[in-house]
Amino acid sequence: MKTKLILTLALISVFYLAKAQKADTLNASKEDKIYTAVEREPQFPGGMSNFYTLLAKSIHNLGPNEREARTKILIRFVVEKDGSLSNIKVSSASMGTNMVEEDVNSPFYKDIATILRLSPNWRPGILNGRPVRCQYAAPVRINLATNDN
Repeated sequence: MKTKLILTLALISVFYLAKAQKADTLNASKEDKIYTAVEREPQFPGGMSNFYTLLAKSIHNLGPNEREARTKILIRFVVEKDGSLSNIKVSSASMGTNMVEEDVNSPFYKDIATILRLSPNWRPGILNGRPVRCQYAAPVRINLATNDN
């Protein structure tokens, strides 16, 4: 009888711990979720005009080649809860069409990603009154080509 009671208590403990672990896993995956629709969109300090100004100055200083100096790109990233950026992806032709492999691996696009990593923190997206991880995309038209004939 005593053995059955101990065995029953042990099984209850195991099931309780398994249930608690599952709940923790669900909470952790909820914390890691990346949202695409939020109550308040992430914002660059000073607004998007400041974001594009920072990009324009930085890109100009990179000294892009002739093709890079006149192109469209799409920058995608995740604004984390603390405002930092992660999962930064830069693709050519604004919607990813006509993207060539050398574009993805070009030093120019890698430098743009580095600029974003070093940029000031954003205000994170807000959902249900709390900061959340949020996917963001910014189309950028680069036109640094000059007509020196």
